[in-house]
Amino acid sequence: MAEGTRTVLVATDFSGGALAAVREAAAFARAWSATLAVLHVNDDLSDDPGFSVSWLRPFGMALDALELGRIAHEVAHEKLETLVAAEDLADVDVTLHVTAGSAVQEIARLARELEADVVVAGRSGAGALERLMLGGTSERLIARLPCPLVLVGETPLPAKGVLLPVDFGPCAPKQLAFLRELPRVEEADTHVLSVYALPSYFWDAIEGHLSEEQVDRTVGEAMRQRLDDLVVEREESEHHVFREVRQGIPAREILSFARARKVDTIILGSAGHGGVTTTLPGSTVLRVSRDFRGRVVITPPEESTAGGW
Repeated sequence: MAEGTRTVLVATDFSGGALAAVREAAAFARAWSATLAVLHVNDDLSDDPGFSVSWLRPFGMALDALELGRIAHEVAHEKLETLVAAEDLADVDVTLHVTAGSAVQEIARLARELEADVVVAGRSGAGALERLMLGGTSERLIARLPCPLVLVGETPLPAKGVLLPVDFGPCAPKQLAFLRELPRVEEADTHVLSVYALPSYFWDAIEGHLSEEQVDRTVGEAMRQRLDDLVVEREESEHHVFREVRQGIPAREILSFARARKVDTIILGSAGHGGVTTTLPGSTVLRVSRDFRGRVVITPPEESTAGGW
């Protein structure tokens, strides 16, 4: 996390999850003594080939795209004020932002401009932002963000149970950094999980030489040692840290583990070595984000330079 002033950026489309996203972002802002920036992105009518101001003439409305854009900006700003007023944010420094254009580009642009420490977005409702988060273009936003992305879950902060799936790729340091900053209850358990999958030709090569139990034991011990090397567990820590290694399909194992341990937060990496996380369509990140109803945090690789992470 960056030194000095911190910024939490929350993007909203005024759908059902908008208030929950603002509430979640405010919780981060309070925990970090950060500024809360609330953003809404309007469609850019001047760039929309499917829109024509001539449609309004039968209704006696002589407006051009520029004037409609101005009206849309004012309406969105009023909606942001109403949304923020629904929460008691007197103790939080709040700034409101309305832009027009591509949601992906505008969220990423403002995150870089504000040097945001985290971007928060809701997942319930039927708005464009939800389709962005869980649809085919969400990997574009993840790839462009300079900071972690938080998809709001069903339970509010502080977190009561956290799952950290790692594949020892470039995102692992960022995942651990966010874990240390995540508001958690004192008795919260943290589970660090590594999932590995061995290709079929490996099993063909060892047939008759090693049993599956021997392979699982050998690989499991090596992976657990890597987890021990990766995670620094201090004796004075108030959080319980558990390590586990599983073999199988990453998304399936992560979701199964999360349900079994009843965690409410999963911290994923946006890029990996092909084991746990990747930003390809249909990847582990997208499947977990879609199917896990708790909080999902997606962190960028360590070499990301903008923002506080």
